[in-house]
Amino acid sequence: MKFPRSRVNPATARTEVRRRVRSLSGRGFTLIEMLVVLAIIGIITSISIKPIQTLFKGQGMPVAQRQMRDVFGYARHVAISQRANVYVAFIPTNIVNLDTNRFLFNANDYLLLNRAVGNQGSGYALYVKRRVGEQPGRQNPEYLNDWEYLPPNTFIHSNEFTNVKNFGNEKLRFPIANSTNNVTPAIMGRPNYNTADVPYVAFDSKGQLLAGRDAWIPLTEGSVLRPRTPGGGAFLHALPNALETKRPALNGTVLPDVTYYVRTGSGSVSYNGVVYGDGPYDQQFVGVPGVASWTANVGSPRVDLFEGIHINWLTGRARIVRPQLQ
Repeated sequence: MKFPRSRVNPATARTEVRRRVRSLSGRGFTLIEMLVVLAIIGIITSISIKPIQTLFKGQGMPVAQRQMRDVFGYARHVAISQRANVYVAFIPTNIVNLDTNRFLFNANDYLLLNRAVGNQGSGYALYVKRRVGEQPGRQNPEYLNDWEYLPPNTFIHSNEFTNVKNFGNEKLRFPIANSTNNVTPAIMGRPNYNTADVPYVAFDSKGQLLAGRDAWIPLTEGSVLRPRTPGGGAFLHALPNALETKRPALNGTVLPDVTYYVRTGSGSVSYNGVVYGDGPYDQQFVGVPGVASWTANVGSPRVDLFEGIHINWLTGRARIVRPQLQ
């Protein structure tokens, strides 16, 4: 079968194609078309922002829990491998009393000190006093890492660091191991190092908690606000204001097999015949079937669902505790 040859002149066809291409390339967008496109983009953006915010909201606490668990696990590993006591040191809450006149610390140390302001409760670092093989009685302290921080808006409440059942507290070199006092002269040729009352959780050479008892490290969420001067600058070394967003558990809402925590400094409570709260008392209790309420003893106790890290003192192993995992 034969097809008839096209009668279109090739030269004419090429000319027509070039003409149409020039007409299309020369045509732009009108103002109305641009406004319509911008309006559509604005509508899509406004609709999608809320789901994105919801997606990332509340992710700080799970990240903080995993971060703390891994930090304690790594500290335990180093303690066993180095056959030394390893401290997970936290930024002291009394930074306001360390160097108000900038006399004790040199410029670099002062910068590190000021950077720690506002991170009380979220900053931590691993610290050792001495390592295996060093002379007995001689200490050569060092930080094993730079100061690190929990995710924004997650922290350990400052009141918790006074709970001796969970945290130790002693003078350690701060903010770095070789921070030298600029005021007090060297003693017998040895530098006078800066120290601070540092709260910590420590592991011994066996990987056990140095305190000899379980530790419950509660984490909380909220806003950490630094006080500011009237001119808009930040007060140097001023303690931050922490506004928690956690809700207390009301009396009569205790659920079985769920861990609750009595906040330090808020009084004590009785639950199932045992006292929990201030002083030497236990801070946490687990709900038991048939006992659905606790009783306030003194003060205004606050009872929260416990979210944080539990460390078994004998094994030194840390685990995440939150209601949905129990």
